[in-house]
Amino acid sequence: MPYFVPNNDLDAKGNDPRRTGEIRAKKILDATWVPDEAHLAYVWTFDDGIGEANRIAELSDRLHTFGRGLDAAYARGVIEDADSLRRRLASYPGSRSSPSTTSTDVKGSVVLECPLQGSLDSLHRRYAAMRRRFARVGSGRGASVEFRQPPKADFRLVAYDRPPRQLLFEIRHADKDQGFYPIRLPVATRVAKAVRDLTFERLAPIEPDEQTRHLLIIGRGTTDIDRGQRMRFIPLPSIGTVHTNASIRRILLELPPDCPFEEGDVRWALAGQRMLVDHETGEVGDAILVPADDTDMLRHYKGGAFSRRWQTVTPAVLPQRRAKGRVGGSARAEYESFAAGSVVEALRHAAVPARPLDIRVQREPFSSRGCPASEFDCDRFETDRLYHVEIVFADPVSGPLVIGNGRWLGLGIMRPVRGTDAVVNAGLGTEGAVDAFEDDTSDSEEPE
Repeated sequence: MPYFVPNNDLDAKGNDPRRTGEIRAKKILDATWVPDEAHLAYVWTFDDGIGEANRIAELSDRLHTFGRGLDAAYARGVIEDADSLRRRLASYPGSRSSPSTTSTDVKGSVVLECPLQGSLDSLHRRYAAMRRRFARVGSGRGASVEFRQPPKADFRLVAYDRPPRQLLFEIRHADKDQGFYPIRLPVATRVAKAVRDLTFERLAPIEPDEQTRHLLIIGRGTTDIDRGQRMRFIPLPSIGTVHTNASIRRILLELPPDCPFEEGDVRWALAGQRMLVDHETGEVGDAILVPADDTDMLRHYKGGAFSRRWQTVTPAVLPQRRAKGRVGGSARAEYESFAAGSVVEALRHAAVPARPLDIRVQREPFSSRGCPASEFDCDRFETDRLYHVEIVFADPVSGPLVIGNGRWLGLGIMRPVRGTDAVVNAGLGTEGAVDAFEDDTSDSEEPE
């Protein structure tokens, strides 16, 4: 929302207040539409200090506007016990932000200035200095007005994590006694589109406006603003050890913090629904979606405190195309170098703030259980734009990490790999191939 305010340089116009309109500057205020029934909650926990807490609750009654908003607002302070607070947060329908325990360089985080010990005193000093910022220097005709910059207030930068809400579903046979319904790794895009289209149809009673569902689920006609609210469908190939078959047995749905759909509605829409396995023929198999109780496989994609090296499980879509025909070693190294440069741009689009130290791009998989990029269903993208990518970051990165233009369609899914001296499989056989850092043999059966 644009509005116009005068700059503090009326002296440039001869201190004539009639010329204030000449120094007005356009300011943009990012407004947020809040429904009438919505509530914003600030939560602090404490062990002692009940007197101070009561004082804060009393002061909250004086609130009349919120932030930089122009509309009237009110607040009510409540002191609750821990159990009551947990129940309240569990039923809270909105997105949540919490202070990061790592750094200000966190994916999807919002960095804010927060008070620290002494901030109030610094505000008093700044206010006093503001009253004396113009001082008369000299006397007579040689007198002038000197401006003194007031000291800035003392604050610290705090990153507030805004993690997406996650719903994990298992892909199982309709006959529950038969267990998982494994799907081949190269058709990850079909799995993502099948669940995406099913979600689009099933959420029609919740959101009757088809255009809104196209924006938030299909992604048709999205802008930079809408993209931050769009659902993401991530097929999760099974990983863990060299004996784990990298077939798809689970799919993760990520709802961004600002996505208006409720977790309960999405879970209701998909739980127990048959999945469209073959997107081209429309053939419906005997696969159904079941909410997952076991989230161990998802843990493999999240990484940890030492997750600096990441490798693709499904290839990423990059702008750089592979050279046509037979190419020599130098030509291959050249185009892979250009492709590696485009990975930096892909990380920026995926909102990954960590700085990459080393990037490796190749067509071959990094795991002995993986598939070459050329074997993947690339949907609307050209096969020559699919690459397996390895990235070593300067700092640990948390997942799930999905990069590239195909990140909405199950391509560019990455996994963390232990250490920074891992050996990669560059098409020279399977000896020494790298697999994820956790051992998991639960999905070691042969895929169908």
